[in-house]
Amino acid sequence: MWKDKTVYGVCLSPIKRCGNNRGAVLVEFATVLLLLLLILFGTIEFGWAFFTKAVVTNASREGARLAVTPSATDSEVRAQVTYYLTNFLLNNTPTIAVNPSVSPGPPPSPGSGTPVTVTVTYNYTPLTGSFITSGWTLVASATMRRE
Repeated sequence: MWKDKTVYGVCLSPIKRCGNNRGAVLVEFATVLLLLLLILFGTIEFGWAFFTKAVVTNASREGARLAVTPSATDSEVRAQVTYYLTNFLLNNTPTIAVNPSVSPGPPPSPGSGTPVTVTVTYNYTPLTGSFITSGWTLVASATMRRE
């Protein structure tokens, strides 16, 4: 007579009760959910790392733009780079190098047309903590000629 018939997990038998699949569905959902969460957090982490690298690169450019002006000092360049990074919510302390030094003083500051390089080293800490990675060191530099 009637056989148990299920279509997409729905019992179609009018007489007998079909088997309960709720446990299997829960296990499948948990497996797929873990995979989807891993992909989601990986995408967010990669996006934030890419954003951070872009901000560090732009901060080095801003520092170089200031360093090529005649009245710039090394401390002003470092302050400008740090200010730029903190405006974009990057709060780790960067290492900033200005080569050659543009501060006026006993060694004369570089003359007009001399290339000045500003290098910013930033330690990136992942949003997910150390679950995926312990972090990366992002380095960006920009070179411009003095005015």
